[in-house]
Amino acid sequence: MRNSVVTFGAIITLILAGAPVAQAESEDLKLSFGLRAGYGLPIGIAKGGDSHYDIYLDEIVKGIVPAQLDVGTFLGSHFYVGASFQYAVGLAVSECQGDCGASAMRIGLNLSYHHPWSEKLSPWVGLGVGYDVLDADQVPSVMTGELEPTSSHGRLEGFEVGNLQGGIDFNVAGPVWFGPYVTGTLARYDGQDARFHSWFMGGLRLLVRR
Repeated sequence: MRNSVVTFGAIITLILAGAPVAQAESEDLKLSFGLRAGYGLPIGIAKGGDSHYDIYLDEIVKGIVPAQLDVGTFLGSHFYVGASFQYAVGLAVSECQGDCGASAMRIGLNLSYHHPWSEKLSPWVGLGVGYDVLDADQVPSVMTGELEPTSSHGRLEGFEVGNLQGGIDFNVAGPVWFGPYVTGTLARYDGQDARFHSWFMGGLRLLVRR
């Protein structure tokens, strides 16, 4: 997993550095920063049971509390390209007893379109890809369907093939914008009988736009 994350992180860095070259030739690169917080719901199957029990994502965690950092640049006044890192605390399911810790992580690339409705209001919509990791102290067994303590086998990871996100930004003062956002992802963890799952997240975002 570590090698995959390092490789993907290197790709993100190269793309983010190279995307605004045309703009940077005429003016200095100006980075924008965003910080998001919210709540996420698990949807779909974390891993297939290969003719046994399918393990649903909401059988591992009932929800997540994510915090996300966005770093990127605006290409003109409408288009944004950037990278993101998200870390989330997982909320234990009611059936879990004992050690029930869980966490989720996402890293990715995002492209969004921002429509300046007015000087104070800017709705936006975007797409992205990334890498998705879930760590849990207990994961249901594909043989019994019952929660079992895990070691390294409690880590699930794989590529996020796409996400759709959108929101509304309200200008607070100068370059500072604030408003609600929603994100829906589609990903598949590695492994035998891999299946698709999603996170549906919503919350608030603070953006310093330059």
